[in-house]
Amino acid sequence: KITLNSGSPLGKLSNKLTFYTNDEKKPRIDIPIEGNIIGDIVVFPEGVFYGIINKDTQPIRKVILTSNNGTKFKIQKVEKDTEAVTTNVKTIEEGKNYELIAKLDPSKLNGRLNGKIKIYTDNKEQQIIEIGIGGIIEE
Repeated sequence: KITLNSGSPLGKLSNKLTFYTNDEKKPRIDIPIEGNIIGDIVVFPEGVFYGIINKDTQPIRKVILTSNNGTKFKIQKVEKDTEAVTTNVKTIEEGKNYELIAKLDPSKLNGRLNGKIKIYTDNKEQQIIEIGIGGIIEE
């Protein structure tokens, strides 16, 4: 039986399990494990990438936030660290499903976009959800 500490951080997990045996040739066996610890709110995709963008376009990307286990939540506010991205939250199903729409205005950037969007919720475990935003602006 393997149990994770309930205080384990959300996200990717990479570790190893160690078994000790009575075999003289292999007294210790390490087994690598990988997983993903999921909270009450699942975000898909986990980040926003606009790709290589022409300055004349204004691409839109969508991120879905869903209740993983029936726990209700609300999005309280959204912040971003660039003025080149505008966001809007659309309710799909109150308390369970939301769509974050992120529109990029490449005319406000030169070169690369590398930033974050912070989504504030009323969920105690996931009060702030950060997702990366990126892209390359063609000149």
